[in-house]
Amino acid sequence: MFVRSEAKRRAQSAQHNARPAPALVTLIYLLLTMLVYYIVIMVYSTTSAVSIFSNAFYDYGNSYYNAPDMYDPAAILGALGGFFIIMFIMALYMSIMQYGYYSYAIRLARKEQPGYGNLFDGFYKFGKVIAATILEAIFIFLWTLLGMIPFFVFYILALAIYSPVFLFLAVLGYIWGVIFACIILYRYRLTLFFLIDNPDMGPLQAITASKTAMKGHKWTLFVLDLSFLGWHILCALTLYILSLWVEPYYTATLANFYNYTVHGTYCID
Repeated sequence: MFVRSEAKRRAQSAQHNARPAPALVTLIYLLLTMLVYYIVIMVYSTTSAVSIFSNAFYDYGNSYYNAPDMYDPAAILGALGGFFIIMFIMALYMSIMQYGYYSYAIRLARKEQPGYGNLFDGFYKFGKVIAATILEAIFIFLWTLLGMIPFFVFYILALAIYSPVFLFLAVLGYIWGVIFACIILYRYRLTLFFLIDNPDMGPLQAITASKTAMKGHKWTLFVLDLSFLGWHILCALTLYILSLWVEPYYTATLANFYNYTVHGTYCID
């Protein structure tokens, strides 16, 4: 039986004995992900859709200001299209980096003395990582639509006949749709670990393996995530400085969950 406290204890023990320090590896990871993400968004937003819409509000209150792009739908659609492309590319980049950090974490949990180089493991498997990310997104989107069918049905009926009963049922349907989407998300939580642990496994095979492994274990992982909620709140209150220690602790614990769920045992000390 998976014991949450034991998984956490082993993650803490692995952190204490690791060199380089997990906090330093996490710092590099955060610089290569969050900092890069914010820089790209800031640079792009100064010359794209955000700047166009900013000019719109400025032009609305200042008749002397001329913003010709505001009156060109093609310019607006082009800017928005460019923005979504940038976001899509960044999402793929983040998934590749997450693969690298998970690769580091699972080796940390197994006390294999991983290093900074593991953060770039995803670039050696970028094709599989990107394919798995896209397939997951498609599956999650389609399953979420399916889960939202009761909401759509009752909401349309509520609008058609102005019934508060159907409106109430629509609210319940929406809540169910959100819960259903969360269940689907947990179904695929181990996909990257399967790709890391099985180099010859394909993206769809890893997704299927995660779905199979998570049967009967979704609630266990949800409770594990919930047990870190306080830590995540503290990270936010410290401007995420505390994340340098919490993130490797959490991810190594998640790796221990994978080890026990899939292999039936924790990493041997």
